[in-house]
Formats: sequence, structure tokens, C-alpha cells
Amino acid sequence: MQPNRFLERLGQKGLKWNDQRSQISLRENKKEYRAMNHERKILFCYHIDGEMIEHDSGQKACDYGLGVPTDNRLLLIELKGKNLAHAIKQISDTLDFLGDKINNLKVDAHIILSRNNPTDLKGSDFRHLEAKLKQKQKGTLKTHSVLCEDEL
Repeated sequence: MQPNRFLERLGQKGLKWNDQRSQISLRENKKEYRAMNHERKILFCYHIDGEMIEHDSGQKACDYGLGVPTDNRLLLIELKGKNLAHAIKQISDTLDFLGDKINNLKVDAHIILSRNNPTDLKGSDFRHLEAKLKQKQKGTLKTHSVLCEDEL
């Protein structure tokens, strides 16, 4: 997808930056998503919680969205303390909010927690969101402890 089409779909609201930086770091609550962009793809970084989706709307939202137009891909990133159930709700509500805007995009979700509890990953809410991402968006759901390192 062309970068301008990606921007038309998701809009300007909540857009923190769009450029071709080689290193990405998104931090909050001592949690971090870090990625390398060796190919210098054009990226769009959205602050979703509180900006794209305003707090007064009552809608839950994940922290960030990272768009990679050349890959037809959107990453949803939640930097969370310990509450996996709340993080799952935030990702799910963000998917619902974006709706048709993300049709034909692969959507991967990353939840970065203080610690990963393997038993939490067997819960029905986790499996339901995992299936939703796989079926509708051809994406994945991954959890990480404190730091997620990725390559775009």
C-alpha cells in the first residue's frame, strides 16, 4: 500500500510521527517496544490511547499503533503492568474502533507486561483475541516481559 493511502485510511488524529527512522523505541511504565527498520521503510506511529481514541469517549484503547504501509501491516502495542486481561480488552476494543479502516491489513498485537504468566495465556479471552487477529487480520498476538525487540 502506498503511504498516502495508509494515511488516508487511518487519518492524522493521534499521529506522532511518520518517517523512515532505522530505530524505533516506544516506552511507558518501564516497558518498551523496540524495533529495527533496516530497510528504512516509511513508518507511521500513532498514539492511540488518549489521542486517536480520546479518553472521554469511554472506549478502551491500546497505547500505540505502528503502521508499515509497504507491508500492509499494522502493529498494535500495549505497554502494561501486570493486568493481561485489561490489555486484551484494550487491543480488542482498538480493533473494533478501527473497524473497516484496517480491512486488508495484517494486524499483529504485542502486549509487553512486567512479567509473563504462562497460565494467563491459556485463558479464553486471550485465545479469543488470538483467533480474532488470525481470522480477520491474518495477524498474531504475542506477549513479552518488559521488552519486545522486533524487526520491521
